[in-house]
Amino acid sequence: MARPPKQGIDYFPMDVQDDINIQLFRADTGMIGFAILVKLWQKIYGENGYFCRFDEDVLVLFANEHHLTPTQVKKAIDSALSRGIFDKTLYENEQILTSLDVQERFLSATKKRVSPQISDAYSLVSGVHNPQSKEKKREKESRVYVTPRTQKKTNPPIIRSVFNNYDDPNAEESLRIAEELIARQIDTCSQNSN
Repeated sequence: MARPPKQGIDYFPMDVQDDINIQLFRADTGMIGFAILVKLWQKIYGENGYFCRFDEDVLVLFANEHHLTPTQVKKAIDSALSRGIFDKTLYENEQILTSLDVQERFLSATKKRVSPQISDAYSLVSGVHNPQSKEKKREKESRVYVTPRTQKKTNPPIIRSVFNNYDDPNAEESLRIAEELIARQIDTCSQNSN
């Protein structure tokens, strides 16, 4: 039995120069607040990769785990929300800690993964689709096709995925030519092997 796909990531990049929001956050909360922020990022990236639920119970457990008071953690979260480090709307409505920066870093770190990425309910990144629609697309792309010319098995969606990674206005024509060339190559190989 295959193991379930990994949700979180093992490490995340952190800027060496703090932007103005992080500088103001650090001015509000001090280095204790900054340490709390880094531990929150570790929790987010390590658990689900791009968000974490953070209700009152999680706050108490988080504070206890890191030998802090719930008041210190709450102050850091409130400052991070007011400075735009975390998305205030998602926190107020869903008790979710996430941000556009967190989600973009997560997507960058997981771009080679096959599994679905960000749920529409929490997505702050434009152009990210619902995981269920990606799954249906993946099922369709994994089907094996038989080319009428050679009756050999091929998988055109793999070729299509290569062309989809480039902004080529002639991608469809390039794709058709590539498929024809591959079909000819398969035909030539099968003739040579006989």
